[in-house]
Amino acid sequence: MTEFTERSPIETGFSEVFRTRVAPRLSALEEKRQAILAEAKRHTSMALASGAALGLMFVLFGTGAIGLAGLLVGLGVPLAFGAVPAFLL
Repeated sequence: MTEFTERSPIETGFSEVFRTRVAPRLSALEEKRQAILAEAKRHTSMALASGAALGLMFVLFGTGAIGLAGLLVGLGVPLAFGAVPAFLL
């Protein structure tokens, strides 16, 4: 998208501004956006992995409830605590 089409009277003259000031920076801004997105994905996976690891430790070394309910709570609660920051990121 390197061209801007003026459609309403208020946009008169903006196509020149877009062509000279905005369009040359679009590729650099897209690269920056992709880098920020990659970092956010990395942080999200770290938060989820931390919650899963903590939940696995609770299940393996915990002395809580036994059975399927204990397994779900022991693994699910820490995983949920990791999912909240992952969602917010």
